[in-house]
Amino acid sequence: MVRDSAAYVAVSLVAYGLVFCLMFLLVDVLGAGRSLAFLITYAIAYVFDYFSNLKVVFRREHSRSRLVKYVIYLATFFALANGLFYLAGYLKLHYLLETFLTLATLFPLRFLTLRYVVFRP
Repeated sequence: MVRDSAAYVAVSLVAYGLVFCLMFLLVDVLGAGRSLAFLITYAIAYVFDYFSNLKVVFRREHSRSRLVKYVIYLATFFALANGLFYLAGYLKLHYLLETFLTLATLFPLRFLTLRYVVFRP
């Protein structure tokens, strides 16, 4: 569990770097709306998330059942992340801080769901 947790933190840091860079690129450089940028960013980040967790964190082989569980996990956390991001908007904070609050809130729940549901041996 300790090795998985450490690998998850490392992979997550890379993924969150990707999220923040994409959000900045889409919003501040390309002028996309915050909500559209968040949607696009998370779609890209979750593809990276699946493969890095599958191969690096939990060291499992791809299977149809894992992919189905991951898609259900993805839909659930995509909705949760977008809902939390929307609610965080009421705080009138900078969009990157709202993004950080969303990520930090879901972080432990995501790990537990991945470990005990999606990539369970």
